[in-house]
Amino acid sequence: MPRTHFIIRRFTIYEICNYGLLLSLVTIVAFTYGSYGFTIDEDVDYLKAMRIAEFFVSGGSKREQILTLDVINIYGAMPDMLALVLQKLVPGLSFDSRHLVSALFGVAGIYYTYRIGSAFIAPSVGFLAALLLAFNPMWFGYMFINAKDIPFAATLLAAFYYSLCTLTGRYESALSWIRTGLAIGLLAATKLIGIFVLGFIGVMTLAAFIFVPSRARLQIDHAFFKRLLMIVFSGLLGCLVCFAVFWPQFFFWGPAQLVYVVRLFMDYDQWHGYVQIYGSYFSADMVPWYYMCTYFVICMPLFLVLLTAVGTAVGVLNREPFIVSSIAVCLTLFAYQAATGARVAYNGYRHFLFLLPFITLVAAYPLELLLESRFCIIRSAALAVTTMGLIATAVSMYQLFPYQYSFYNDLVGGIQGADRKYYIDVWRSALREALRKLERIEGARNSNIVRIYTCGAALNFTDYPRFRLVNQQDDADYIVALRRVCDPQILQVRNLPVVGEVRRQGVLFAAIYSR
Repeated sequence: MPRTHFIIRRFTIYEICNYGLLLSLVTIVAFTYGSYGFTIDEDVDYLKAMRIAEFFVSGGSKREQILTLDVINIYGAMPDMLALVLQKLVPGLSFDSRHLVSALFGVAGIYYTYRIGSAFIAPSVGFLAALLLAFNPMWFGYMFINAKDIPFAATLLAAFYYSLCTLTGRYESALSWIRTGLAIGLLAATKLIGIFVLGFIGVMTLAAFIFVPSRARLQIDHAFFKRLLMIVFSGLLGCLVCFAVFWPQFFFWGPAQLVYVVRLFMDYDQWHGYVQIYGSYFSADMVPWYYMCTYFVICMPLFLVLLTAVGTAVGVLNREPFIVSSIAVCLTLFAYQAATGARVAYNGYRHFLFLLPFITLVAAYPLELLLESRFCIIRSAALAVTTMGLIATAVSMYQLFPYQYSFYNDLVGGIQGADRKYYIDVWRSALREALRKLERIEGARNSNIVRIYTCGAALNFTDYPRFRLVNQQDDADYIVALRRVCDPQILQVRNLPVVGEVRRQGVLFAAIYSR
């Protein structure tokens, strides 16, 4: 009994709340990860992992496939290899292992948001930021379907946290260097440009701690440079280890190829699609300067947008170093996309999901000040508004499930107001639900082979051995029209009967047509 009492007293109220939040998220992940449809990217990401696995199994003799510098190999395969290993260890997971791995990375990102906020602002800010991030529909929705950008964001947060802790002398054990090196290696083995993003965020943060007058002002001395060299060394070693396991093609490419990979992530000129905003379409080389900042504003819960605006003003006025650096990081990257028109901002802002934790830290800062006010009426009002905002967001996320990444706030009239003006189900993951509906249609249920034409990911068909994906509409028994690319307005389905639909909040995500 005394020992139990001692263990409980070791944790603060915010730590207990945070672990309760994480436990709730893991439980939700365990029960829902199999409900999310597969995206187009997941077809090629699985192929990428298989190429590397075959390379290892062959003892390195099957080298040609991983040496090709194409859209598959420019990404590190860390999350894809973990998903493939999990799939082999637990065959019953099938391809849903991808969603499980990605979702757990998303939970890890929420955990490190808490750790960063607690260490460099206040424990209450850390917990509130983690809570706000968990209730951000874009982060939560992408957790399950985006095995590129969510693992990248999570490993970036981990690498940033451990690097900053060791650099400021918070951690000085041998284990801290191992964790720092491993986090940096996992980050680079997801996207090579992660090293440069980490360096950029680190420099901005250190500049704030050095030059912004505050009690947390950082002193530059001999020990600082020694720790910096140790971070570089451990990071380099971690990268070499993680590349050997998850991205072996790194060792076969020369400097020119590696520079090309980094440049491609800064401006993905291989993409030749369109972006949709304000009801208009813009070609890849004409992405509007306001595209990214607009999507950030309209795709977050409105109360979170307001808290971020307030946090920006209050953080600067109070000269809170970490808040100032977070604001500077976000504004710099917004300005970079606006000034260059770089093709890294499309399909919403998936490539910039790593900014969401920093935005939620800014939003949590004024909320923490309000909740700790000495005036009861201010505390009560802040708690009431936040609770109502979280409840309203949770209801909307439940109604959109499993397409939370299609969330739009009241600035554009919600998802109904965004329909035909902004992307709806940009990743076409509604195909899986459409196939489940199609399986219950009498004509399809009684046929031995069902031929289907659609533009969704082939992985969605793995649960339906009778379903065959065909390349021409005229060869199909059924056509599944999905929002974006194979929209009903584009396909030749005007005179065909609709036998099933996938809708959320009255908005069409997919339609099934019979031929």
